[in-house]
Amino acid sequence: MFGIKFGKSKKALVLMYHRVNTYNSDVWQLAVHPDVFAEQLSILSGYNVISMRALANGIATKKLPSGSIAITFDDACEDNYTKAAPLLLKHGLPATFFVTNITASVNREFWWNELEYLLIEHNTLPREVCITEDNITYQWDLQDNWKKIINEELVESLASWLPWSQPPTASHALFVYLSEWMKSLSYQSQLSVLAQLYMQAGQTPKVRDEYKVMSEEQLKVLGMQQNIEIGGHSAFHSALGKFAGDQQLSAIMENKRFLEQTTGNIVNGYGYAHGSYNETSRNILRENGFLYACTTEENCVTEKSDPFALPRMHVKNVNGAEFKKQLKKWFAI
Repeated sequence: MFGIKFGKSKKALVLMYHRVNTYNSDVWQLAVHPDVFAEQLSILSGYNVISMRALANGIATKKLPSGSIAITFDDACEDNYTKAAPLLLKHGLPATFFVTNITASVNREFWWNELEYLLIEHNTLPREVCITEDNITYQWDLQDNWKKIINEELVESLASWLPWSQPPTASHALFVYLSEWMKSLSYQSQLSVLAQLYMQAGQTPKVRDEYKVMSEEQLKVLGMQQNIEIGGHSAFHSALGKFAGDQQLSAIMENKRFLEQTTGNIVNGYGYAHGSYNETSRNILRENGFLYACTTEENCVTEKSDPFALPRMHVKNVNGAEFKKQLKKWFAI
């Protein structure tokens, strides 16, 4: 094991991954190349990697294994099954996958991937873009100053992971704006917004191979693997904190039922989609048999951490040597 000194405070890390794949566009820096992921797992093999359940139990019993690390994945893209899981099993490392009800049967990519395709990767939208939602029509001029769409303060607060300090074009600004706005919409409304964008772009939805979502059969097989845990992620990747309590309850419990019926396993862990939650979210999870929930807030985990607001570290596409340095910095927080 790598030697790490912590003083009196016991510290652990929860790592957050999304995809193990390569992409033409990856604005949010969510993808890790399979070869790089293998390097990172080789580094992690030298640490005490534990399951999320073990980490949550360590907090509950005040016996958190200091220097331990838990691995998590959000969303359940197909590459989680085809690329990430085999490497995890090869290294004998436990991991938790937070999964929505959106499987390959819907024949769609996740909405944020489609939005990135339409506005960033292959933008063929006209100069003026119009979206009607809830009987209100919004218009944006893509040839205008990007600050008329979203200001610098909002870019900094909403898109802290973006590789550019300010939107290089109005299309990029609209991408950030819509990315945040669409989190507060229902799944059907999100599809409606996308349909309007596709129509104006003169395109139709398609599922690219690298953006495929895991199928129910793949999810079932994944849930059968040793050291693999399946956790909740809301029925339709809902940003819980933006919805009323009854909508939150429905999103959480519909997701829990789907995952338990599909995998045959009890689901008692949760990852907040978009990192969005509030006290209502935490109470619903506590009252319905969940043991812990993970945020997207970056910090170390300690025995004093709220088990329903556990911080995670966003892992990017960095090689093994850089990843080792990053782990050391994270533990030093």
